[in-house]
Amino acid sequence: MANKAEILEAINTSGSPVSPGEIAKLLHLTSSAQLGPQIERLDKQGLIVRDENRNASLTDEGRAEIDRLQNLVPGSLPSEEEAGATEYQQFYNIGLTLGVDRSLAGLTARHVWNGGKYDDLEWVWKGMKEMQIRPDLAARWFNSWRSQLGQGMPPQVAAQIAGRSSSEEPEDKGEKEEKGDRKGYSYVIDNGWPVFVGEGLGDMKYDDAVRLCEVRAVRGRPPAAG
Repeated sequence: MANKAEILEAINTSGSPVSPGEIAKLLHLTSSAQLGPQIERLDKQGLIVRDENRNASLTDEGRAEIDRLQNLVPGSLPSEEEAGATEYQQFYNIGLTLGVDRSLAGLTARHVWNGGKYDDLEWVWKGMKEMQIRPDLAARWFNSWRSQLGQGMPPQVAAQIAGRSSSEEPEDKGEKEEKGDRKGYSYVIDNGWPVFVGEGLGDMKYDDAVRLCEVRAVRGRPPAAG
């Protein structure tokens, strides 16, 4: 999904009224459907105007908004509207819920959004590592986010999470006690199968994950991602 600044820039670059489909092409998106709610917000905010064919043109307010977004102070947190998608706030809130420092959670969200695509899970994981999120928190944040997106576990990321324990620095007593309480909780459900995501980093133990998959299969419902 494109953010607010990208959509405004695409409309501005076109130089003439542009349809949602044309905007999607300019932004290299596979579909214009995901742009609908964002374009509606831009219209209500007076940043664009649309003709009888629903083609969009930039207003003076829209051009001023492009300048404002381009001049945001680096490191400052954009609002949900500035980020251009509710997904930004959801990603940020997951970090806060897990106990990540507010400033670091904000910087990480900005880094992930500006450095790549928020739904490219391999990039999201790389971005978290680049921001030096503590490995156990990064794994939980990542798994919660991919569940939010309804995506499976990328094999490369799964291998990194599963193998990280061998290269970690010694843990302090508090971290050891926390992991001890979650011993065996190393699995999530992904596409109907128990998937190992790292010792103490999952939602349930293996036997519980297997039973839950069996129960959901009997009920005839597709198992949800863990």
